[in-house]
Amino acid sequence: MSVHLLLALLAQDEEEAVDARPSFADHARRVHPVPGSSEYRRDLAYWKEILHYAPAIVPIPGRSRAASPAGMGSNRGRVGLLEITLPAAAFAPKSELLAARFLTAYAKTLANRFSRRSLVVDRWYSERGEGTPNGLIGPLDGSYPVVLRAMDEPGYDLLRKVERADANGHAHRSMDTSSLELALEEDLRVRHISLRQFGFAFLDGSQVTALAALVHPLDAIAASAHEIQLSAAVSEAAVVCRLTVDLDVVEEATARLLLDEFLGELSSQLETSGPLVPEAMLWRVREWSGQPSASVNVERSLLDGVPNVEREIAVTSTQLGLLRFQEHPDATAHARAAFLVSKEFKIRPQMDAERLRRAIETIMARHEVMRTRFFRKGAGYGAYLERTPTEFFRVEQVADEAEAMERATELAQERIDIEAPMFRVTVIRFGSECDLIVAKAHHLVVDGYSLGLIVEETVKAYLGLPLDPVEMSIDRFIRDFDHVGKPGSFERRDAFLRKVFAEPLPDIPNLGRKAKGRRTNVNLVDCSLGEGVTLSIPGDQQDMLRKRARAAGTTETAMIIAAFAHTIGVRGGVDDMVLQIPAALRHDRRLENYVNFVASDVPVRVRLSRYETLEALAVSIGEGIDEAIQFAPFMDSNYFGDVHDDVVAKGSYTSLFVVGTQTVERWTQATQSAPLQRANATGELDLGMFKVTPLPDMRREKPRTSELDLRTYPSGTGLGLFMTYDLLGYDDAEAHDILREVIERLVAGQSTVDAVEQAAV
Repeated sequence: MSVHLLLALLAQDEEEAVDARPSFADHARRVHPVPGSSEYRRDLAYWKEILHYAPAIVPIPGRSRAASPAGMGSNRGRVGLLEITLPAAAFAPKSELLAARFLTAYAKTLANRFSRRSLVVDRWYSERGEGTPNGLIGPLDGSYPVVLRAMDEPGYDLLRKVERADANGHAHRSMDTSSLELALEEDLRVRHISLRQFGFAFLDGSQVTALAALVHPLDAIAASAHEIQLSAAVSEAAVVCRLTVDLDVVEEATARLLLDEFLGELSSQLETSGPLVPEAMLWRVREWSGQPSASVNVERSLLDGVPNVEREIAVTSTQLGLLRFQEHPDATAHARAAFLVSKEFKIRPQMDAERLRRAIETIMARHEVMRTRFFRKGAGYGAYLERTPTEFFRVEQVADEAEAMERATELAQERIDIEAPMFRVTVIRFGSECDLIVAKAHHLVVDGYSLGLIVEETVKAYLGLPLDPVEMSIDRFIRDFDHVGKPGSFERRDAFLRKVFAEPLPDIPNLGRKAKGRRTNVNLVDCSLGEGVTLSIPGDQQDMLRKRARAAGTTETAMIIAAFAHTIGVRGGVDDMVLQIPAALRHDRRLENYVNFVASDVPVRVRLSRYETLEALAVSIGEGIDEAIQFAPFMDSNYFGDVHDDVVAKGSYTSLFVVGTQTVERWTQATQSAPLQRANATGELDLGMFKVTPLPDMRREKPRTSELDLRTYPSGTGLGLFMTYDLLGYDDAEAHDILREVIERLVAGQSTVDAVEQAAV
């Protein structure tokens, strides 16, 4: 029995005589069968049959203490409690079978998270409100195991199966979990079964009037020995859920993911029109005994007292890599500014500034990552969402267009500190006819695709056009697509990298910095400034290239990568190299309108002499890309980690040369903002309500992390190739020569082609 409930009952009526209360001894004799009786033998036979099908303990990655069958010795240290409050109105339409819906959603969450089709859930119950006097003092609470199999059945069938299993267990609860552990201890140990690994408790406040005496309804549930337990209390005003985790087994980030996944499953069970959004969320740490941890051990959130915090969120592996990159002690000033992105436009007539602000606010409400703030957390980093976005929009007035352009250049060059808001838009107003708009973000929260999506949706929101619903949240993205949320994913990724970087490792090509006797930027933080060159292949030559690629069973992009590889190999005197290939990673439909840094460069090992033709090499490169994408993202491992450090220590490199496609095709056709999204967009573009002139990169200084970075894009008349280069390794003439050689190797054997000079992108 909960100590909280016992004290509340004793204090409820100080004048009531103790002997006037109902006798617990009488109650126990009436409801609990005597060992050896026919009722006892019946219940024991039932549980032996049910537990015959019980699965073994579920492996939980990252546990720091061995699992214990039969619930012995579990949860001896600290526990974390994540508590949320939900509006009761959301549950009214599906109030029938409510306990079964909660249990089904919880069981499905565990089954999906730990990849299991069968589970044992320890179901807490209380006999208060079931014909038992509410004032009765004694152990009226207990639990019984619910064995659930085939958790991948369709929704309603699974709900009914869970409801029947729960009802049958409740009917035989005279032998509770503790009794079963004593009676069947040897069998449970041999079969490695834990009846208490996962716990579940459900309280209906309308049926248990004794709960009214408690400050918090969930205090009626005594401290448990479960590794994970979900408790829910339903009242007329609200529904309170508490996820309790053994911190030796489950850490806070995983607990938050579990609760987010549970809310998604519960939403499906309740058939709500939208996601269930908690009204409040609280994380606490306490000892298993129920006492708060000693002050020295309390994990006090660094966000306590910080205003405007919606909730803390996990940091993705890509974000962690970029944060460590920017904070690296050897990082140059250019390195700290390398991951900023911006777009600048000249617009006429002048926009309605308030209408634009509301449109941007709408986009930031849809895409929660745009409200992310980062902070230092111990030796690492944490992140949280702002409830209301701050410092995201401002209007500045200047005298004339020249001053506006100068201010735009200053803003484009301006750094975004890692603890500052990650996204901002500045309207620079001059005269009465035009505005300059500078939209700026940190790569911590956007990739190139995301920036295009933000522009597209902002235009739509400003024009009052409908926006498709966003189907992806940060927590779900981490769970489904990032190493942080997938147990064992880092290990699988690193095993793949060990294969890519198998010895003998490739030598650093003798070109660029190395050829000039300068230190090669193998750690990537020794950034310098860069520039870019652009050439174009005519449309008829591009058509011939595509036909060659199709005939060989490969792609135009793979052919370009192969030509680039040959150029690097010949000029650098190497046969073996590693190329980084940018991949959008938007293969899942739910990511089509999701804002975040989803993309990643993926490493591909290239050995030139193994292939006699460009086509054969392109096929191999395509296969390498397909394999690597299965283990993406790689942004953190490209910059840091054991594999990177080992490779660099042995005189090789992970990321010096990048080659791939620059523009996502989605943003070159069939969108409201398509003219703005094209890499070579120039001149004034008519968007109906207003006319927009895309401006070139306004930064005076353009940092480069890689030595060479070649991207292709649709040029309108053919295939554009844009290559940025490190100024410490190359000059403009050298870069032009390299790009021309790539084109010559690409079209060799087709017909003579003159590369066309293009304006810089």
